[in-house]
Amino acid sequence: MVAKERHEYKNHLNTIFGLCTLNKPDSTERIKHYINNFANNSSTKNISTDSGNDFVDAIINVKYNSAFRRGIELRADFEEPLSSAGIAEDMAVTVISNIIDNAFDAMNNVDSENKFVHLQTYVKEDRYFISISNNGPMIPEADRNKIFNAGYSTKDNPSKTRGFGLSIVQNELTRCNGDIKINSTEELTEFLISCTAKGQQPAV
Repeated sequence: MVAKERHEYKNHLNTIFGLCTLNKPDSTERIKHYINNFANNSSTKNISTDSGNDFVDAIINVKYNSAFRRGIELRADFEEPLSSAGIAEDMAVTVISNIIDNAFDAMNNVDSENKFVHLQTYVKEDRYFISISNNGPMIPEADRNKIFNAGYSTKDNPSKTRGFGLSIVQNELTRCNGDIKINSTEELTEFLISCTAKGQQPAV
């Protein structure tokens, strides 16, 4: 099933790439139209972000629209640009998009008019931090380590098709001397990602 889905996504990505290489005058609008149809987005809104990573800026815009449709306010504050993080550009997309998606899922059944997901970055000593927090339900202590296991989900998962996002995030971070921790209370749940800041050596 995963191979089939991957093949389908590759077909769409190759189509989009092909439209880019055609470089026709209306290519930009055609690409946007194609993606909107594929992603089933009937309307889009744009926010201006400057993360230091164009790919992350693009995915934040996509997530912003998804949040808007779910009644969630997505805020992104890149106090320290991602260009200062010792993490590959594509890896940053994987990490940030998976954590945001996880937050969205956690808030699906939250009955509140003030739902939010807040992303912020900063550097402390030799580490670069990405904090992604939400005001959804608290994650029980017993689940905080299990949710990083591949295939583990707090939701019904009889077909074992859920519960891989956080495992992927942890594996990617491990490859670049990174780490992820969870702080969760009744008021706020935070996923705190850290990696080596560029120009800094890992602490011994």
